[in-house]
Amino acid sequence: MLFPKKLLGLKDEQPTYNLRKITFILAIAGFTMGSEITSLPVFLVSPNFVRYFNYPSPLQQGFLMSSTIFGGFTGCILYGMMTKKFGRVGILQMGTIIWLSGSLLATGVFDLWMIILSRWVKGITMGMYSILLVVYTGELFPNDRRGKIMAIIHLSSSSAMLFMHYLSVFSLSIRSHYSFRLVWGIETIPAIFLYVFSIWLPESPQWLTINGSYAKAQFIQNEIAINYNEKHKNNRKPIPIMSKLDLVDLHSEDTGKKLEWRRVLMSIILQLLVQFTGINIILYYITYLCEMIGIPGRIKFLTASIPYFINMVVSIFPITFIDKVSRKFVITIGSVLLSLIMISISIVMKFMGHEVDPINGNESLIWSVNKQGGGIIIGFCFIFVAIFALTLSCIPWVYTNEILGIGVKSRRMSYVMSIGWLSNFIITLLGPIMMTYLKWATFLLFGIVTFSISVLILIIFPDTRNLSREEIDKLFDGKKSIDDLFCAAGVNNSKEKSIEPIILYREDGEEI
Repeated sequence: MLFPKKLLGLKDEQPTYNLRKITFILAIAGFTMGSEITSLPVFLVSPNFVRYFNYPSPLQQGFLMSSTIFGGFTGCILYGMMTKKFGRVGILQMGTIIWLSGSLLATGVFDLWMIILSRWVKGITMGMYSILLVVYTGELFPNDRRGKIMAIIHLSSSSAMLFMHYLSVFSLSIRSHYSFRLVWGIETIPAIFLYVFSIWLPESPQWLTINGSYAKAQFIQNEIAINYNEKHKNNRKPIPIMSKLDLVDLHSEDTGKKLEWRRVLMSIILQLLVQFTGINIILYYITYLCEMIGIPGRIKFLTASIPYFINMVVSIFPITFIDKVSRKFVITIGSVLLSLIMISISIVMKFMGHEVDPINGNESLIWSVNKQGGGIIIGFCFIFVAIFALTLSCIPWVYTNEILGIGVKSRRMSYVMSIGWLSNFIITLLGPIMMTYLKWATFLLFGIVTFSISVLILIIFPDTRNLSREEIDKLFDGKKSIDDLFCAAGVNNSKEKSIEPIILYREDGEEI
């Protein structure tokens, strides 16, 4: 316990109210999630692995890759059941215990179904965290920092993906079943650190309010605000503080207001957009594409690592601009470009490739592309990952957060994210099968669906940047004025909003 306390400068049993330290802890959660994404793809094309597990069929390969994602769907359902009873910090700690159980199970696998089970267990944690990190960030951080924090979490996740890919490649030098056991055992390390550091995380003021602890919620928010404002004395927009009246209003709104189907539907569409871009097909099955274009041996694994490297490096840039740009504009532009790239990949595969016998005995790989076409496809994949990291990697989650309200509603997020994970599961499960039967048309399908959703977002979605909670509510209450309609179209969003005076309260309710 001395190491984490010394590193973060924390005291015994006292939460930290420093947002930078909280960000560091949340980044560890992002790293934990990212480590699972690339812990299997390298082994699926490893001779030792496929021989050890008796050459998995396309359907079995789909189950192996998608089991984590189905676990994510399960985790969303579980989060929705626990969100009222357990605090945000408690759920985060439960997630680390579940993750450790899955990782330890993975080190002892001797059958494909044990791998599927272990990945499903770890996926539960990923599903819980996919909601928790968005909700907790929205409830603890000021408006003009939430996007940046989500970008940092995504950067941490991207770094883990690259790290685990290279660790998997390095482990192939161990020419036995200990190679993948070692990699999956190392996944326990970030979870252990996360559990230890989480002891100093403050509970969400909104969750405390919903459970009737108004004084404690007010105290935590005041402490965070004081800490933040002292470190940002020259900031013209200090963190706002909710009065006790605001907190009570938040309580009644979250428990008494009916589910607003339009907000939830828009949030679900955003999640479907992310999944149907085909980013998971590119990242999960990049080694398959390398096999299709004939890249040999170690060069194949080096080439397959480049998208993860691009994803990590480009993920740095949204941190600098995410809170300053139109969410709707960035999402629309990004999705249109991604759809065009997917359609281009399908065209190149169609006219510069042909059907072949299963490559290296893998029944999913029955389409080969010539050298020139292969170079073009790999180049498109690299550009695809860069554009995704720049636009859709984290902005849809920030946008969802704002559409659902400043005081994020956890149950609504569980509905939205469960649909996202379920669609991701279906796509990843059917990925190898689509490559077998649709071949080049797999990428055409993703391109058409992505383009269609982007047009829908352009036409009917409002922009939420710089809007207060009340202004966002007006967009969905059916009583829009002319100004509201212009605002929804993204015309008036550049206008600076007035800053209301900030009132701080002590724990006993007296003004400071």
